[in-house]
Amino acid sequence: MNEIKKIYEDEFYKGITIFILPIASVVLNSFLSNSLKEFLVFWRFKNRLPGYRVFSNYASKDARIDLSVLKEKYPDLKNKNLDENKLWYKIYKKYEIKPSVWDAQRNYLFTRDIISLIFLFFLSLCVIDYFYDNKFIKMGYLLLGMEYLFVRFSCKNYAIKLGLLEIPCQFR
Repeated sequence: MNEIKKIYEDEFYKGITIFILPIASVVLNSFLSNSLKEFLVFWRFKNRLPGYRVFSNYASKDARIDLSVLKEKYPDLKNKNLDENKLWYKIYKKYEIKPSVWDAQRNYLFTRDIISLIFLFFLSLCVIDYFYDNKFIKMGYLLLGMEYLFVRFSCKNYAIKLGLLEIPCQFR
C-alpha cells in the first residue's frame, strides 16, 4: 500500500511541477528586460535593434528605397558618425499610428515575447529534467530549439520590416 501511495505522490508532484512552471514562465516574462529579450532575438550585446543599421545596411538592399532622395530629405545620413537608430526613431514617431507600421510593431513585439517565453520554457524544462528523468523531456529540448530558431527568424524579419516600413511609404 505504501508503494502505491508513493507512486501517487510522485505523479502528483510531477503534475504540479509540469502545470506550474509554464504558468510561472508566462508571469516571469513580464520581468525580463527589453534588452535581454532583444539579445535573445538579435544575439548582440550592443546596438541590438535593426534601427542601428537600417540605413547603412537594410535600406541599401531594399529596391523600394531611393537613398539619394532619403539623403536629400535627411542630410544627417551623409554623416559617417550618425546614430542611425536616433534618426530612424525620429522618422518612426511620425508614422507610428499608420496601420502598416502599427501592425509591424505589434508582430515584432509579439514574436519577441514568444522568443522570451521559449527561453523561459527551456529553463523550466531544465528544472523538470533535473528532478524527473524522462526520455520525452529530451525531445522537448529538440522541439523548443527548433521552435526558437523558426520564431527568431520570423521576429528578425518583423523587426527589419518595421525598420523599413515607414521609409518606403515616404520615399517611393
